[in-house]
Amino acid sequence: MVTEDGPKPRSGDIRIIAIAFFFGTFISIVVMSTLGLRLPLTPNDASRDESLILALIASLIFAAALTPLARGIRASGVKRLLTLAAFAYVSFAVVNQIEAAVYSTISGTPTMLVVFAPPCLLAAGVATWLVRPSNTIDVQNSVLRGRSIRKWWWRLLLALLVLPIIEASSGLIVRPLLESVVEEQAFGLVVPDAIVVIRTLLLKSGLLLAVTVPIVLTWTKRQRSLIVALGFAIFVLTGLVGLIQATWWPITMRIALSFQVLLASMAYSWAVVTLLAPRSFEP
Repeated sequence: MVTEDGPKPRSGDIRIIAIAFFFGTFISIVVMSTLGLRLPLTPNDASRDESLILALIASLIFAAALTPLARGIRASGVKRLLTLAAFAYVSFAVVNQIEAAVYSTISGTPTMLVVFAPPCLLAAGVATWLVRPSNTIDVQNSVLRGRSIRKWWWRLLLALLVLPIIEASSGLIVRPLLESVVEEQAFGLVVPDAIVVIRTLLLKSGLLLAVTVPIVLTWTKRQRSLIVALGFAIFVLTGLVGLIQATWWPITMRIALSFQVLLASMAYSWAVVTLLAPRSFEP
């Protein structure tokens, strides 16, 4: 069925993207293990069947987050693929592994950066192939397009600084819980010094901004849909997928962290889109 916005994403497309990501991850892990690369050891107490089910659920959610972005981006096939692949890889692999290295004692970060490259590229490729761009042409009024840097440099700077501010504020919700866990020396978590946290947040912000700007520049649906799709994707890729499979953490802790990541992701998406693609902007 075709509406004014074009055909809606089909559940079958999401399932195929999820299968591509799931098997891409499995094959990548097998290859890396065969090559003798060190994979991180996590205190996973889930059974094999439970781990498999959780991985499938995580793959479906990953695909559901990628699909709206694929639908809203209108560009050549190669550009859509590169935009989606870069966003998926940086948000899911790079950001999560940086945070794992800073906030936990889990090792093996360099290997996982390699492991997740093929599945992210494969999922982005399948999404590019299956999900048709929206028929709606409502190009975002991005301040970065056709204007001199003097008119928007401060907006880009604010967009870089907004994530540390948002995460520092939302982190107050779960920090007492995390500190109590760390005091008990459980679950491989650590609370680094404030300067380390600030540097990590700035690095995370810069990476996310680098892969978000291409989406803003090629988005052809309404501003509200961009905020929702981008915020949901960041929530899923930087938090929910990993938290679903982190069975060695208490469920209350995983729920609290999920809420914090969701709040921060949606606030970040709204702030960045409002700064870089405002509803009205005078040249």
